[in-house]
Amino acid sequence: MQDFETLNKLNDKICLIVGQPDDLMRAMMLILASNGCEVNLGIDYSNEKEVFLANSILNESWTMGKKGKIINIHAKEQKSIKQNSNLILNEINSLDILIMI
Repeated sequence: MQDFETLNKLNDKICLIVGQPDDLMRAMMLILASNGCEVNLGIDYSNEKEVFLANSILNESWTMGKKGKIINIHAKEQKSIKQNSNLILNEINSLDILIMI
């Protein structure tokens, strides 16, 4: 039997968290990145404060050796994610986990 510390099914998975950068996005990014995920953030670039917060959140991921990106996504509802799917895949090449907050 494997112990929990050696079993890591999130290792090397690519994640996209879409939403407003806040403490919830930061907490989710920290959990996923500390478990081996490459975390990308999808935010609306039109809000300068949100861009600053997203960069701050992603900097913590970079300090863990994870390379993530910030993607400009106007996603207030799920159907806009489908409309942006080609843009998303052009930016991050692959996607294993999508979280909308």
